Order: sequence, then structure tokens, then C-alpha cells
Amino acid sequence: MQPGFPEIQWQRGPHVLNLAGAAQLPVPTRMICAEGAEMRLFLEAAGNQLNGKETAVVAPESLRWFSIVSAEAAPTARRAGQRQEWSEDSVEADGRKVRIRTLAVPVDRALLTFELVSERAEAEKARREFDELLAGLELTKENQAPSWLLPLLLLLAAAIVYWIGRRRQRGR
Repeated sequence: MQPGFPEIQWQRGPHVLNLAGAAQLPVPTRMICAEGAEMRLFLEAAGNQLNGKETAVVAPESLRWFSIVSAEAAPTARRAGQRQEWSEDSVEADGRKVRIRTLAVPVDRALLTFELVSERAEAEKARREFDELLAGLELTKENQAPSWLLPLLLLLAAAIVYWIGRRRQRGR
């Protein structure tokens, strides 16, 4: 990092980040992460304003890019639908041109937000690396629908369709 940047006590992969009790993100070898006070120290030193929803920072060991992981309660998150994504270009105070890619992932009653920060020139490579990392995102057991639920719902729907058909036949 830069001169005067504080020493961060990174957790090195392999490691598993618990994200607000809603999901787990495996951090592989050659990746690092920080939570709690170490995460806040890094984010403040990197010039990020904190909003209290941050849960972790994950990055390659080289810190070519980093992602801020945030979580907030969202009672309607499951109904909100698919992941949403957007990007914006910015210029840092030191003149560096960066791209910030934000990915919002509704998970049960939480909304996980990943903000990927990278140099603009390296943005596509950072995106590919981050997508590989994010492919390991797993819902915790309590946030997954039981394996028997879908077949039960399909059986129930078939029974309703059959019942409606029988009623129509009797009505003739």
C-alpha cells in the first residue's frame, strides 16, 4: 500500500466469511479478507465513508481490487427478485481513475451488497476474478428452501387443477 497506510491484519484464504447469517462466501488461497475493526481500519484508510452496514472486505493478496461486502435487513428481499448490478466510474482524491461495480443480492430477509473497486484500466480483469469468487456464494441452510418444498408445491398445483377439472365436468 501507500506510505503511512496502516498495517491491516488480513485473514488469508482459505477462509469462509459468514455474511449476516444469510450466506457464506469461501475465500480461496491467494485471497484475503478482513472483518470488524480491521475492515473498518482498511476502509477508512482507503478513503471510504462507512455507513455501519459493512460486514467484510475481500481482495486478492495484491490488492489490485477489493470488494466491500455490506448487509442490511430487507423484509421483502426474497420477493425483490434477481440480483441487480450497476457500475460507475470515479476519480479518487489522488487522481486514480476507478470503476465501482455494485452487485445487490437479495437473500431471504437480507440484502447483500458487493461493491467492487478497481482501477478503471483493470476493471474487466477484476470483474472476472470477482465473479469467480462470488460463484462460491452459498446460502446458509436456514435460508434455503427445503428440498421437498418444490415437489410438494407441484403436487398441490396438480391436485388443484384436477379438482377444478372435475368440478367443471360435473357442472355440465
